[in-house]
Amino acid sequence: MRVLLLVRPWTKQGMRILSDAFRAQGHKVLTASEFRARAQLWLSRKMYERYDDPYLSSDWMMREAGLDSLMMNDIIERCRYLRYLPWEDARRIVAASWLAADELYEQYKPDVIVGTLLDYYGYDVLERAGRRRGVPFLGLVGTNLQDYSRVTTRGELLTCREVDEKEVEEAAAELMNKSMAPPYMRYLQRRHLPYELYKRTMRELLRWGYLKVAKRFERDPLSFHFNTFRAQDPGIHRGLWLANAERYFERNWREGLTSGRPVAYVPLQFYPETIYDYWSVDPSLRFAPGTTLAVVEALARRYAVIVKEHPSFRGMRSLDFYRRLKSIESVVLLQSDIPTAHVLEVASVVIGYQSTTGMEAAIAGVKTLTYEEAYYHAENVTSHLDMRPPFEGLCKRIEAAPTSPGGEEAARALVRRILPGCLPGYCYLWLLHKGKSNRRQWQRFADQVAAHLSRLREAAVNAQRLRQAREEEAWSKVISG
Repeated sequence: MRVLLLVRPWTKQGMRILSDAFRAQGHKVLTASEFRARAQLWLSRKMYERYDDPYLSSDWMMREAGLDSLMMNDIIERCRYLRYLPWEDARRIVAASWLAADELYEQYKPDVIVGTLLDYYGYDVLERAGRRRGVPFLGLVGTNLQDYSRVTTRGELLTCREVDEKEVEEAAAELMNKSMAPPYMRYLQRRHLPYELYKRTMRELLRWGYLKVAKRFERDPLSFHFNTFRAQDPGIHRGLWLANAERYFERNWREGLTSGRPVAYVPLQFYPETIYDYWSVDPSLRFAPGTTLAVVEALARRYAVIVKEHPSFRGMRSLDFYRRLKSIESVVLLQSDIPTAHVLEVASVVIGYQSTTGMEAAIAGVKTLTYEEAYYHAENVTSHLDMRPPFEGLCKRIEAAPTSPGGEEAARALVRRILPGCLPGYCYLWLLHKGKSNRRQWQRFADQVAAHLSRLREAAVNAQRLRQAREEEAWSKVISG
């Protein structure tokens, strides 16, 4: 099988291990990168060659290439870099990238593309262009199960192996542990300190100056990496100081709950992020701040609503977002250091995107709903809304949803659902340098991906067909109003 392996400077070590694992299984590997001179292919070369074509983004030319204006606009709106560019500039970048991807598929004829997941238009274009040709994109991503990772195209579960009851029981027992947390969380705890937040703010500002110079030095002025911050959103760097944000959070939060009302819990997540921008099928859900505000407003008609900040986003979210949340009656805003288990003790329902909190809530016996079907969805344990802003009838939808049985029964149901789509080891490449155990875990995962590549590819092709049908249905609803 011909594998196109996507490499970035900070994933090079891990991708070399993965490449060796693929070759050991008899696969042919070609490396590619959006960074110049970092792999065998520079993905942006053909894009720059096409970019100055005066007819590049004309509708007729794009239709001939298989890219209509609806898809082009969707690609732009989902990318944290493109959506803040002048519209015509963004259209030209997408059009040039699409034609470059077509040439890549024609010239090298890969059977599958493998890389880390990233909220980046280049990978979005590669996936969509490959979908037309039956060439799936396999993205490496962590999971809520300790010491497991998975492979996905756009968030869906790709079943690739059989599991026995012993493995299910062991994973369910781990999931029942309240101290369970993804491996990267160990390295986020120190960032809760004000000093660390201030240091990170200064580092981001210095990085902004460095990137302005680097994109000229690298002769790559349209680079996604050189034009984006870690959290790219208008106004997000005007309110980074912890002292400014802390006044919106409540410490005596139980006293702030409206007496007599059931409690709804809406956990916040990192934004922008792949989960919102690229996993959501319905385009109306891709703007997470707007979606969150809409669902909180709908919930506040009947519930006391707890909204809790995400640990890795503390000190980074727009202050205007906090102000708008606090303006909604019956909303209690919590800082990230409040344990989720304490919130679940009082919550009647949890609503959010795919996250660790959803699984924790289901195990705690709390009614759990996600905006769209989560990869860990288990019958009678979790539900999904399948609703669009402004979420009219949300409270009735919650009433009709089943309440999770909680405990071991819920944990086993969740594990039985997701374990066939998970592989041993974990794929947090940025942890490789933090110890031999992390390297062994990555080696283990790489070997498993290589061994199951054929089944993963087959599952991904089927998932892409289903995704295409769901996207067309979602867009028809948007167009019809």
